[in-house]
Amino acid sequence: MDAQGLAFDCARQAQLRPDDPLAGLSASGLADLAGVTQGEVERLVELGILAARDGPAPFLERDVPKVRLAVACERAGLPM
Repeated sequence: MDAQGLAFDCARQAQLRPDDPLAGLSASGLADLAGVTQGEVERLVELGILAARDGPAPFLERDVPKVRLAVACERAGLPM
């Protein structure tokens, strides 16, 4: 990712990030922050890579790197 893309990504995350880092995220909110589709987040839950907590916002901001790592591993050839 180039510097302009990184700056855009950081700005987008700042807009989407809740005030409380422990506040929950929906699957679509997590997908937006991680740069993937909601379907990809749901697939990672089905595979057991992500754990969805109870309630309408089952994910946390700390799940973003997990999603990004899983996607990077898959793109590098690791079977999921």
